[in-house]
Amino acid sequence: MLEGGLGGGESYFQFFEPLAEHARVLTPTIPLQVSKVSEAVEGLLAIMDGLQIDRFHLFGHSQGGYLAQCLLRARPARIASATLSATCLPSERRARRIDRQLRLVRYLPSPLLRFAAAAQVLRIAATDLAGLTLEERLFWKAYLTEGVGIQEVRRQIESTAKLQIDYHRRARFKVSDLAEWAGQMIIVTFGRDQLIDGDDAVSLMSTYPTAIHVDFADSGHLGIISKAPAIVALLAKQVCDTL
Repeated sequence: MLEGGLGGGESYFQFFEPLAEHARVLTPTIPLQVSKVSEAVEGLLAIMDGLQIDRFHLFGHSQGGYLAQCLLRARPARIASATLSATCLPSERRARRIDRQLRLVRYLPSPLLRFAAAAQVLRIAATDLAGLTLEERLFWKAYLTEGVGIQEVRRQIESTAKLQIDYHRRARFKVSDLAEWAGQMIIVTFGRDQLIDGDDAVSLMSTYPTAIHVDFADSGHLGIISKAPAIVALLAKQVCDTL
């Protein structure tokens, strides 16, 4: 399971116990010094080699979906199935936008940067987590803003931005890339996603025409949190179907 930007492998803790009934669950965190997709893919494959895992199921949310698509193309024979959640194809438009944001980040004082990052997270959480209980919302808001309150937030943002720019400018995908791959793919979208729009979802599905599409129409980008039980069920079924 590959996390989104500014996240970490531990953010998938809701998935650990229920999915462990069906498979061994690995949730690596991309180190801050990794700023190229090729380095991330090599590192992830090295983890699997070190654990002597030949084939595995792959899940990637948001930025994790970027890496999942690249990993799938690098070693398709090793991927039993792939699930892409709230993610998109490479886009120069997105690369330019992230590049502009990165230049701004470099000039902001650290206290202001931490405040702005936390405010952005809270803005998304306010709508995406509205269906949870008050206690759950308070927990997740504290959890999500804890990471952007640390001293290394600038380094975190820069590392994530560089990795995403590298993906958007270097990765090139074609429908024919996976013509010989026999695995099953699921594309998960969230109807109220503020970061991945409808056009992104259509382009993604056009690149993977045989993929199963699952849409959570009433959820946003953080549907990975609010719809965790449903996504767990989806992944568990995918593992069992493959077996």
